[in-house]
Amino acid sequence: MSSLFSNPYTVTYTSRAICINGLPKLLLAGCIHYPRSTPAMWPSLLRKAKEGGINTIQTYVFWNLHEPIRGTYDFTTDSANLPYFIQLCKDLDLYVSLRIGPYVCAEWNFGGFPVWLKHLPDIKLRTNNEIYLQEMKRFVNKVVDISRPYFPDKAGPIILLQIENEYGNISYAHGKEGVEYAEELGRFVNDMNLSALWFMCRQYNHVPSVIHTVNDYYCHHFFDNLRKEYPCAPMMWTEDWPGWPQEFGEAKPTRPAQDCAYAVAYWIAKGGSYHAYYMYHGGTTFARWGGGPRHTTSYDYDTMLDEYGLEHYPKYYHTKRLHDILLKFEDVLMKNPIPTAKKLDEKLEAYVYGDINSTKSLIFLCNSDEKNAKQIEFFNVLWDIPRWSISIIQGGDLSLEIPPTLLMNTAIIEKSNDSPDRSVFKPLPSSIIDFESFAWLLEPTPHFSDECDKITTPRPPPQIITTQDTTDYMWYVTQVVINHNEIENNHKSPKFNLKLHNVGDVGVVYVDGKVQSVHRGGDQVDVPLHLDFRNKINDEISGINNNESIITPDNSRKHIFTLQILNCLMGLPHIMAFMERYEQGLLGDVYLNDKNITHIGWQVNVGLVGEKQGYFDPSTHYNLPWKSMNIESSLPTTLDQDIFHQRILSDTQEKYPNLTVQIPVQVGLIWYKFHFTLPNEYHDITRTQDTLHPIALDLTSMTKGNVWVNGRHLGRYWLEIATRPTDPRARDDQDYAGWYNPHTKCRVGYELPSQRYYHIPLDWVKRGKDHTNCVVLFEEWGGDPRGIRVVQRVKCKKCEPNEVCFHRN
Repeated sequence: MSSLFSNPYTVTYTSRAICINGLPKLLLAGCIHYPRSTPAMWPSLLRKAKEGGINTIQTYVFWNLHEPIRGTYDFTTDSANLPYFIQLCKDLDLYVSLRIGPYVCAEWNFGGFPVWLKHLPDIKLRTNNEIYLQEMKRFVNKVVDISRPYFPDKAGPIILLQIENEYGNISYAHGKEGVEYAEELGRFVNDMNLSALWFMCRQYNHVPSVIHTVNDYYCHHFFDNLRKEYPCAPMMWTEDWPGWPQEFGEAKPTRPAQDCAYAVAYWIAKGGSYHAYYMYHGGTTFARWGGGPRHTTSYDYDTMLDEYGLEHYPKYYHTKRLHDILLKFEDVLMKNPIPTAKKLDEKLEAYVYGDINSTKSLIFLCNSDEKNAKQIEFFNVLWDIPRWSISIIQGGDLSLEIPPTLLMNTAIIEKSNDSPDRSVFKPLPSSIIDFESFAWLLEPTPHFSDECDKITTPRPPPQIITTQDTTDYMWYVTQVVINHNEIENNHKSPKFNLKLHNVGDVGVVYVDGKVQSVHRGGDQVDVPLHLDFRNKINDEISGINNNESIITPDNSRKHIFTLQILNCLMGLPHIMAFMERYEQGLLGDVYLNDKNITHIGWQVNVGLVGEKQGYFDPSTHYNLPWKSMNIESSLPTTLDQDIFHQRILSDTQEKYPNLTVQIPVQVGLIWYKFHFTLPNEYHDITRTQDTLHPIALDLTSMTKGNVWVNGRHLGRYWLEIATRPTDPRARDDQDYAGWYNPHTKCRVGYELPSQRYYHIPLDWVKRGKDHTNCVVLFEEWGGDPRGIRVVQRVKCKKCEPNEVCFHRN
């Protein structure tokens, strides 16, 4: 039972702080996105946040999660259960800052907008457009209605609400209509007359009825201008980024704990009263919710609680130490005037809260020099202040011979024999995998045909409007005709090049079902084609009629090839102006050598056969022709590759002695399935998740695709190697000092896969002794599922953070 929210209360603000029942409050917030974890994880995440010194939980509300179909809402199913998440916050005496948006960015698919929204006639998103305003207000009103039991006048935890999100980043693109839109938002939220307060972040023109807030890696340097612009408002920092999102093909961004603490301490020293980490727990972007495009499924963000919900050493403990000090001195900070900076030296200043001659004072000595430590005499004591750091000091009382006390320095991380363990991955025994359960199904490449269910168009259509974003995959299929005289002089190796213009995100090109190229999208993609003319000519000589070569009335021979292009989305963009204009797919012209083949007629297949027939759903497996062969079986004639003899029989007995079946490997467009059983420690279903190690799949042996466990979509996987940046400023060091930039420093994991491990929430697995768990993968390019392993996320004193742990518990 909550004690903080036992009675209704008021929320107001002054120039100093948000006030609860008239008393200024120091609010230390952490962002936790409820759909990036599972309901079974929420209690532990929230409890650990509170133990880490967080007193406010900040989260977005995701429109496309809650209204996937226009007019059909879901606020109750699984991770969409927003009321339950808010109730848990209330039970733990945590305030809530609810960022409704409904545009949220968040590296979330389409910035949180449902895709149906962009297809409404005449709509313009995020501007003064009547259609958009009507839809936006309808959804915001729905969220407000759902949240009413949790507002202050109902003794609930929601004290803050956000409308829009970082609109200043794009408002310039909309000109006058952008200004009018922002002002309309202010009128809209004011008319609701709610007991919680509204704010807008990164809003660069004045909007009535909202508090203006800032977002960045550091915000103390904004303070003076912010105070001049909004003299009556509290100084609120709503996004402090302790890391940065990661894309496939990038090394992981990290931000040192010392720098995080420095930024927070400086903000509070300057007079900030609200601070929020974006993120505190990043979590996992399951299923197809990832935006970008190409953002990793992991949304770890180098946060205080890692993707799996474990305390991140040393960041969690270092920031907890800072939070505990600030909250202990909350009255000193909130009830004393904001001090004027006292300049002690170049790049060294002091902020003193309270009477310096009293133990009820708090002093911040701020050294912003990233290269040099400082030594200064202050309050009759000589202080050594490391570079790029802040010393937080409790005042002394000389009359009582009580000297001032150093409470912490942001650059110094406490270490002891009891230092917390680092979180690493530890492989579970391979014996938990049922090697006899391996099976596979090929995903067919579509033919060009006259079947009535085909979508036929003069030119390749845009992908999103065709698929309605119900799938990552869409096939573009056409037939190209090549005159025999183009090849008669050198029919063994004629050169043909396919040019695709304005195409993305990732594609695979086939000719007659044979892969030609895998490519990233771009303004122009060149694909050398390897066309098998020799077989076609030999077929004609043998009298085989395969409809692939024809004789025209003028006796000239022509050869017909089927061109099949599979376009694979990696998430819709989460930030851009004019989002309603965004499309994807094969948008530009298509050339075969110098011949424009854009308008020769195309057929489109939306999605995969395996998606439509539910290959990923274990309940359908009994009705599907999954293939499984014992180790002595011969190569099936349906596969035109010598994969078994080259890839399997040569190494199976040596590498995989438990494997009694053979499966195709290094083959694209293939579905795999297998089963595993968790070890004994997971069999007691009365044990809570807090007492069990989180688990994941190690997909190092795979390449790119999607993965499901027990029918639940873990997300996209891609074992793309992280390359080094081309930015000449980039360096490998992990130095905490100096302005942080994720593109120039503190990245880890170069020359390794951007993401190797894929989180399996424990409430998605079957933990009983006799229960097996079904893994299904769709591999796009070619991998080896025999190398997949189930791993634990464990804590170990002996391992470095990026190592694989093989130590005994």
